[in-house]
Amino acid sequence: MAANIRGQFTWGIGAPDAAQADFERPLRLPYAGEVAYRRQIADGIGRCHASRGEIDAARPYLPDAKPTWITHSLQPVLDLWDGDLEAVAALALRTLETSRRTGNRWDEWASRHLAARVCRLRGELDAAVDLLEAALAIVVEGGAPYFELWVRPDLTRALAALGRLEAAREHVERCRAIVDAGEDWRGRVGVLATAEAVTLVHEGRRGDAERVFADGLTVLEHHGLRGEAADLLHEWGRLLAAPERLDEAADLYRRHHAGTLWLERVAADRRRLG
Repeated sequence: MAANIRGQFTWGIGAPDAAQADFERPLRLPYAGEVAYRRQIADGIGRCHASRGEIDAARPYLPDAKPTWITHSLQPVLDLWDGDLEAVAALALRTLETSRRTGNRWDEWASRHLAARVCRLRGELDAAVDLLEAALAIVVEGGAPYFELWVRPDLTRALAALGRLEAAREHVERCRAIVDAGEDWRGRVGVLATAEAVTLVHEGRRGDAERVFADGLTVLEHHGLRGEAADLLHEWGRLLAAPERLDEAADLYRRHHAGTLWLERVAADRRRLG
């Protein structure tokens, strides 16, 4: 149990290599094959592969995987990478309805977080903001800065895109306060950098945004977070009119077998730049 929990939280801060070592540790025990945690371990190892864009290595774990965390388990991670937004949205809705009925606030905020991801990808920014603000209220009330760093960067990007820059800046500053408090937030720092850079562009601070994008990419590449790196490159290219960054994003998606949704999003912005 301890190894599994450590793996979950290490994966959550964007360190799939370290998380996979934690997940695999119990497999050295002679009785590991006889316990239910083996299926949760399979889910965790699969997610570590998926985080690094090793999709062919991740898929074989799916038949044996049992989610520890329903909305952020191997199945929805792969569905998102495949671009199957309908499956992801359906899972988020089912989990939200069940969690509200049973009073499970963990799954409630997590399902809202996942549903907001779908809304943002569909361009439904107001709906995404509503979902994320509700999720954030639960996380803050529960005193969980760890999960604030999951919700606030996504909320920041949606608010910035809507022109609500003062609110977006407040979330960036809160995230920075958490990160600067002394813990090692691994790849999560790169995710925050994407949100901060997006905000800087909308604030008209393009030079600062360029620097933050570059720093964030270094962090994400160091931790092998291919999907997050491609997302950052896409935003960098789209917002700062840098076609070479869009080409790099498309190359990352293509090399790691992303669904057509991701390639089409980048291609649309590439056409717009000419």
